[in-house]
Amino acid sequence: MYKKLIWLVVNKKIEVPKTYRKEIRKGIYYIKKYSLKSHLRRIESTKSVQEYLRSLSGKIAYILMINKNNQEFQKYKLEIDKIRK
Repeated sequence: MYKKLIWLVVNKKIEVPKTYRKEIRKGIYYIKKYSLKSHLRRIESTKSVQEYLRSLSGKIAYILMINKNNQEFQKYKLEIDKIRK
């Protein structure tokens, strides 16, 4: 049995829902494969490049706040920080 709080799943440990993490993985994948601008056109985003990167960075930071030891999202954070510079 599990309980879902606001964007948290409490099972044996507190975790961000799989769908939330999957959405971020998908965004990172398409940025790597097609480039950031192409990805934004593909998803028909109205956000600027910097706004989208800030949003993605914030979502990754949220996941790392819940689970600091998540190596996958630590790697994503470094990749996004590199793109933002």
